[in-house]
Amino acid sequence: MFKHVSIVMLLSALLLNSTVYAVEYMMGEPLRVTVSSAILRSDPWVGAPTIDTLDEYDNLVFLGEYTVEPITATVRGRSITAPFIQVRTDGGQVGWIFAGLVEVNNDTSLLRGKVRLVGEGASRQQVIELYGRDQVLHDRRMTSQRTRDLLDRLGTDEAWEYYYFREGEGVAFGFVGDRVEAVAVRQDVVSDNNAVTTFWRSVAGYLSRPLRPECHEIPAPASCSDYLR
Repeated sequence: MFKHVSIVMLLSALLLNSTVYAVEYMMGEPLRVTVSSAILRSDPWVGAPTIDTLDEYDNLVFLGEYTVEPITATVRGRSITAPFIQVRTDGGQVGWIFAGLVEVNNDTSLLRGKVRLVGEGASRQQVIELYGRDQVLHDRRMTSQRTRDLLDRLGTDEAWEYYYFREGEGVAFGFVGDRVEAVAVRQDVVSDNNAVTTFWRSVAGYLSRPLRPECHEIPAPASCSDYLR
C-alpha cells in the first residue's frame, strides 16, 4: 500500500525517507482537471475503486495529502512523474487523483493557453498530445449544415472540433493532409431562455478582445471597427 502524508507531516517524512515527492500545491488550493475522463479513486493507487470520472475543466480542491512515492504515467503522449493527491470535487466527493491530470486553477481559460501552443502548421499528433482524442470529426461526406458551414469557414475538407461544456468554449482545426491549415475558436452565449448562440472567432481575436456579440451582426455597429474577429 502507498504511504501518504499531510503537509504538516512532510518534515518528518523527509527525515525518514529520501524519496519523498513534494507537491507544489497548498492545502485548500483550487485545482482544475486538464484532461478528459480523469478517474477519481477511493484510494491512492492505480486500480483502486473508481468514485467518479471527471471531465476537463472540472474544479477540485486539494486537501493536503499525497502519496510519498510518485508514479510515472503517459498523459496525452507525454511521460509525467507525480504522486496521487487527495481532492474534493464541486459535488463534495473526496478521493484521490493522479496529480499529472490537474493544474492550479488560476481562473484563466485552459483553452486560452492551449491555442497559443498549437496552431497553423501543427501536425495531427501535436493536436492529439495537447487536446486528446475526444474530438468531433467534420468532413465533406457529412450532410449537416453546421459541418458544412464550419468547413467553409476553415477552407478545408476535414476538421477536428474540441468543445468544453463547462466553459462554453471550443476550437476547431481544419486539416489538409497531416497539417493544420486553419484554426477557429468557438464561444457560446446562453440567453435567459437557455437558447445557445455560437460565435466563431479567429485565434488572434479570441486572445486580444472579449467577445462582443453585437460585432458579429451584419452590418456590425460602427463601434466595432477595432474588434478583431
